Amino acid sequence: MIKKRQRHSASCTSILDIYSKHQPDPKHADLEEADQCFTSTRNEYTEPYTPKEWTDISPLVPRSSIVKELKRTKNTAPGDDGIFYCHVKNLPCSALDYLAEIFETCLTLCYFPRMWKHGITKLIPKPGKDPTLAPNYRPITLLPALGKVLERILKTKLTDFLEDNSIIPESQAGFRSRRSTQDQLFKLAQDACESIVTDHVTIASFFDVEKAYDRVWREGLALKMSRTAIPKPMTAIIFDYLSERSIKLTVGSAISEEVQLYSGIAQGSIVAPTIFNLWVSDAPQPRRNQLNQLDPSERTANLSQFADDMATWANAKRISVARRRLQEYNDELMEWCRTWKIKLSSAKSQVIGFGCKTKDDIYQTIDGHRIEHEDTVKFLGLFFDSDMKWKTQTDHQIKQLKQRIGLFSGITGSVSAPRADNDICLKILKYMI
Repeated sequence: MIKKRQRHSASCTSILDIYSKHQPDPKHADLEEADQCFTSTRNEYTEPYTPKEWTDISPLVPRSSIVKELKRTKNTAPGDDGIFYCHVKNLPCSALDYLAEIFETCLTLCYFPRMWKHGITKLIPKPGKDPTLAPNYRPITLLPALGKVLERILKTKLTDFLEDNSIIPESQAGFRSRRSTQDQLFKLAQDACESIVTDHVTIASFFDVEKAYDRVWREGLALKMSRTAIPKPMTAIIFDYLSERSIKLTVGSAISEEVQLYSGIAQGSIVAPTIFNLWVSDAPQPRRNQLNQLDPSERTANLSQFADDMATWANAKRISVARRRLQEYNDELMEWCRTWKIKLSSAKSQVIGFGCKTKDDIYQTIDGHRIEHEDTVKFLGLFFDSDMKWKTQTDHQIKQLKQRIGLFSGITGSVSAPRADNDICLKILKYMI
């Protein structure tokens, strides 16, 4: 037991070093405007906290808004205050009215209470990994329930503004209403199948943003928000929400000291995915000329985004043309990433060709690393084969089904020796399906 506790303490300390050393990158010489924008917004709207005039977005928070947001919640683990969502749901109407007044005051003052910005990050060891190494843990941050209700209200107001003003591009499908991974998967699958049928070639590359939420550059985000005409009070409360955040790390019974977070957006946050969508909303979109619009097979390139997962692909009659078009667009995308301090993981980057008779000429160069062709890639949970026959995906699904059938049989038993009644078995079956 003592050895296990010491091991947990050592793991917690090593992960704590990563958090404490994760400072913002050196500022880009060409983006001094970002620092000035951040400083002016902070000085004008958050110091001191006084009532602000809101435009385009109303700071009003009626009781009905709180009830509506609470209906969307699940009874997750509480934060440091020990308050569950169910406690808030069962408050009397008079208490909800008082809570609505507090939330409305927070929006009017552009202030997010500090006690709601402290999280407890539980580090879950990955199975079969060395527990003394920091990367072998999966962090789960628990935040106070009252703060998350205010986050939901803030998210609704921000999302409505972004969608009404078409700020998020069509290429982004992550965490947006009426959009899902299926939209992005269908676009890629359709182009890949068409290239095979029409004797064309489609080359696709897949990227994953490294530590996407932790590396968001706050000053750059302030500049982007000012350029998108988001009301300054909304910008101010978002930055007050992001600033002065802290966490405590727990591994088993070991608990770290409080850690201040100096960059990035909060893990476990309700509004964080929407802020991240805004952060990457100005990614360069593939250009279309008149000829390319008339002939879909000759488009320059395509972009698919789902939060921090990105895929690009190009279609042409020859491999060399498709590779060149994709490389030109990827180079533009890489330059945008360097400007805004977004790092793509070269180890997780993949390249695949559809409808290609030869594989030697299928590659892409990403940040000086040559990414070679692979026969199978995984994108948004789906396996794509270069011949688009879905064999890898089918084998994967069959394996999963066999595992579930075996698990289900162990729970239910057999006809002659049942272990559970029919109603329970039916519920388990529906859950598994």
